[in-house]
Amino acid sequence: AKRAAARRAGPGELLSRLPVLRGFPVFREGYKEATDVTDDFLRWLDRHDPSTPFFAFLNYFNAHQAYRAPTPYRERFPGEAPQDKYDAAIAFQDDELDRLLGALAERGMLDRTVVVLTSDHGEAFGDHGTVGHGGTLFVEQLHVPLVVVAPGRAPEGLRVAAPVSLRDAGVTVLDLALDRVPPHGLAGRSLARAWRDSVPSADTLLAGAHEAVKDTAARHISAGNATAVVAGQWHYILTGDGQELLYDMVRDSLELEDLAGRDSLRPVLASMRAYLRARLDTAWTARLP
Repeated sequence: AKRAAARRAGPGELLSRLPVLRGFPVFREGYKEATDVTDDFLRWLDRHDPSTPFFAFLNYFNAHQAYRAPTPYRERFPGEAPQDKYDAAIAFQDDELDRLLGALAERGMLDRTVVVLTSDHGEAFGDHGTVGHGGTLFVEQLHVPLVVVAPGRAPEGLRVAAPVSLRDAGVTVLDLALDRVPPHGLAGRSLARAWRDSVPSADTLLAGAHEAVKDTAARHISAGNATAVVAGQWHYILTGDGQELLYDMVRDSLELEDLAGRDSLRPVLASMRAYLRARLDTAWTARLP
């Protein structure tokens, strides 16, 4: 609390922007600036034995609320709306990723390193009446980037249109790093099937959000756990209060028209309910019709 108060105070806010003071705990909020994430990793990499394989997880956090970016990026997106700040933070992180990949290339490592770029969630800016993340299971919060760079093991330029799950990320990294899927206890299947299989099988994707807040703005979870299923063109949501929502992601990518009330789609709803009952316990399915 004292750290937060120091940062919010007028002088503290100004001082926290000075690079020379940025490393002091009182001026930090439990996250590293994107430049620090890159710099610290590259320093570690230069001390690392190049003959030894490594795994690194870099968490770039500037595009998380409250969307922080240095002045040059804020000047490119000068508005004060949250989305302007978000766009500035995204641009900042994009440049840091470019610097990271360039540094790997300069060290002769990029062509023998598997790189996966992704995010844990999306962000809402008024979509479906919400702002931020964590309160709903609409597409703007579930749909995230997923870029895989694996020279010699993943085809360059391939774009996979079918939705996939980050549940498969761990085993995919193992597969691409070792060129095989070793025995393991990880959930999921390697996403390499998208280019290895002649006809890749479609996935049924499952998402969920625990009840965490009594906030009407977070309406999917304000009354209990919420779940979502993506199967083919359909995105089904069961909210914490038992409301069912259904969207056609092909014809309605922004999910503006709820189709759950259509008689012709009752079989789709029935299949979604059956899938949830087969996969989850009653803590998640108790409010199913």
